Amino acid sequence: METVVNTASLVVIRPLVSIVVPVYNVEDYLTECVESLLAQTLKEIEIILVDDGSTDRCPSICDDYAERDARIKVIHKKNGGLSDARNAGLAICKGEYIGFVDSDDTVESDMYELLYCNAKKYEADISMCRSNHIVSGNIIHKAWSGQVRTYMGKGEIIKFLFSQSGPSISVCVKIYKRNKFSVQFPVGKTTEDAFAVLDLVQDGSHMVVIDAGKYNYRLRDGSITRQKRYHYALLDCVRAYNYNYNIIKSELPECIEVAERRLAWAWGRIMWQILETSNYQQHYWKVRYLQKKIRQNYCRLLQNPYCSLSDKVIFTLVAIAPILYKVVRKVVEKLRR
Repeated sequence: METVVNTASLVVIRPLVSIVVPVYNVEDYLTECVESLLAQTLKEIEIILVDDGSTDRCPSICDDYAERDARIKVIHKKNGGLSDARNAGLAICKGEYIGFVDSDDTVESDMYELLYCNAKKYEADISMCRSNHIVSGNIIHKAWSGQVRTYMGKGEIIKFLFSQSGPSISVCVKIYKRNKFSVQFPVGKTTEDAFAVLDLVQDGSHMVVIDAGKYNYRLRDGSITRQKRYHYALLDCVRAYNYNYNIIKSELPECIEVAERRLAWAWGRIMWQILETSNYQQHYWKVRYLQKKIRQNYCRLLQNPYCSLSDKVIFTLVAIAPILYKVVRKVVEKLRR
């Protein structure tokens, strides 16, 4: 695949962090995203904007930014999807660490300074923060503790990542030491981070995590992986965690319970998105399949130490009748308003 790199303003010094930003038809959000990166308190960064064959104004917006700031590089390529765009950006990264940002999201101004300083202080291969949500243009900041924790070894790190709710698996809330990053993201998949997570954590890896919301995820209907309604591509979520479960079963048996919980979480997530569609009866056999999987594993899930009380309530409702799960969840959501 032929790519064209805008080399008009290449930086000659080695940046501390390279930030890869895949871009595809997000002209309404791209400026806000890039401005949040340019506002970083850590100035020694390079920003790699990968235009993945956009048909709106994104290509010209990217080029305009490259002319304005020498830390920005632009790649224009044929459309190949998020993973392909990330891989193209990775190929030209020069930073000591690598980070990723989705082009409809934003980051807090001190995110990369915080992640980099923690990585250096704790001699970590991976440095992670938490995230907030952008809803209708407003950032909903969550109450995080600010606590810093460290995790040593692949098993310990996987247990932590798989036991968390929210986007703990996402590469966007982390930076990775570049000389230990040899992963290519799987092209043609959604939930690509879930497919890659086991390869991103190596034997002997060291990770530091700060409970502070520094990455801002935008919830919008145009995104397949972030929408609330079902889309067939979301089945990749189940495929990814089933793939992880099988590898963990043979290579990391100490993580089997947390892998089982994460796979069951994926079943429940897809189940809810199907039930939320107005024509969910058309997906009857998918619902029955997911219910069957939960029923088959129900006793183990109830005894699984990584399953929360709310997890177990969901699994119980789904095992009885998926429509009961939908009714109860709707009632709970209404009471919370």
